Amino acid sequence: MPDRLLRVNAYTTNDVADVTTLRRVDPSGGAATAESAAAAESRGDDGGSGGPTATRGTDTEAGANYDETGTEAVRTLGVLNVTADRTDPDEVRLEVEADHTETGLPAHAERVHLDPDEAKAVAAALERHAERVRAADGE
Repeated sequence: MPDRLLRVNAYTTNDVADVTTLRRVDPSGGAATAESAAAAESRGDDGGSGGPTATRGTDTEAGANYDETGTEAVRTLGVLNVTADRTDPDEVRLEVEADHTETGLPAHAERVHLDPDEAKAVAAALERHAERVRAADGE
């Protein structure tokens, strides 16, 4: 991933994450605008799919046509990291960066700043949803 903004090293939470970037699109089929939101799901494996895929509609409906949400979902690889300062930490940071070469957007990363209670709530929600997905997969 050229022009990487987030540092990746042995302590990175997930250096190969499945990231979906949502872009606003013109309902008439025009080009996407610069307005975007990145949503990431940690794949937990080697990245798998072999490359990005673009879908219109929601990121869960591969190949779906444009819908009333006015978004295009571009799926690519990226980085997902959870960190805090090594000395005297005052927050937990959740960081996400998508491979911008596949999204058509300028290089950018998102940071979510969480206090300890918010971080624990996010962790609990991740655990709860992971168990639900695991149960649906019959594990």
